[in-house]
Amino acid sequence: GNQCAYPRAGFLWSLTMTGGTSPPSEDDNLALEVRRSAFEDLEEKLVWRKNAPLLYDLFALCDLEQTAQSVSWLPDVEDEPTKLAVGLRQKGSQKSKLRVLELTCLVDNESSEEPWKTWSIDDLGAVSGFGLKGMKDQAPLRTAVEFKMPSDANRIAACPTQASLL
Repeated sequence: GNQCAYPRAGFLWSLTMTGGTSPPSEDDNLALEVRRSAFEDLEEKLVWRKNAPLLYDLFALCDLEQTAQSVSWLPDVEDEPTKLAVGLRQKGSQKSKLRVLELTCLVDNESSEEPWKTWSIDDLGAVSGFGLKGMKDQAPLRTAVEFKMPSDANRIAACPTQASLL
């Protein structure tokens, strides 16, 4: 049979590929194709997750609850954390938001067998990544300020002469 780099994924694959003795129907073929596609996506993500720490020094992934229409790194200001502005689109009649996030992290040079870490942040949700750790046992990212917007924030730019203005 096929050799799989991820034994559990191979087990999942073998479970989904077994069937009865009757010839497959068109619905069975469609379901089989959907499962194959899902398996290929899973395998690709597992390979990336395994190799990412070899390719990058640090990485952070934040699953936002709203769609981010625009994202912009803000200019560095001496003695202040690095900031990121995110324009979030709300669903329905809710107003859109502009959220400024601060990176509150340090480079984590400690090597471990499993480099990936996960943090739960109240207003952001789950953040996962590697190569970084929060300062003073905090999460590596926090919301500095949030503004409700009268319309979608589909473009964000900092003022070139005054970094605190967007």
